[in-house]
Amino acid sequence: MTILNLPAGFVRSPFRVCGVPAPSNTPDRLCEFLRGVKPVYRHERPHAEEYRLSEKSSADVLDYTFDFTDWLSGTSDTLAAISFTVRHPLSVSYDLTCILQGIYDSTQAVFVLASGPPGLDVSVNVKITTAQGRNYTMRVIAPINTTTDPTDPPDTSAGVLTIGGIPITIGGNTLSP
Repeated sequence: MTILNLPAGFVRSPFRVCGVPAPSNTPDRLCEFLRGVKPVYRHERPHAEEYRLSEKSSADVLDYTFDFTDWLSGTSDTLAAISFTVRHPLSVSYDLTCILQGIYDSTQAVFVLASGPPGLDVSVNVKITTAQGRNYTMRVIAPINTTTDPTDPPDTSAGVLTIGGIPITIGGNTLSP
């Protein structure tokens, strides 16, 4: 599947925005151990921080935004590259699929997601790279509800986003890479 870039003039939804907080200033595990606090062993550690998207149906094609403004605060850094990877795809035609992606206002990663297996929470990785070389990968859970039957994502193989063979346009511009 070809992932297309966000088209010029794209306006993200303000209702599906996940703010990524600034890194915490808590002491690391070695400092805690040296101060007499029991270290947390690997098998006792909680899972990495997860973000949970608002649920969607398999038929929905929705944009989700990850706002790194706070995470980048004080660095004068900006997003340079982003990627979206389904961690354990089922290898079916209706797997959760990213059909559009892009950087919005230099600090926000936007992904337009389609399809997904009904009734499952799909685990994905969102990875960013900044202009100054920072890399960060976060786990995201995308819950797919059972409102609709499994639905294949729109076709992007021709470099143009189509649904039912009809090209999608925004402001008179056909969505293409």
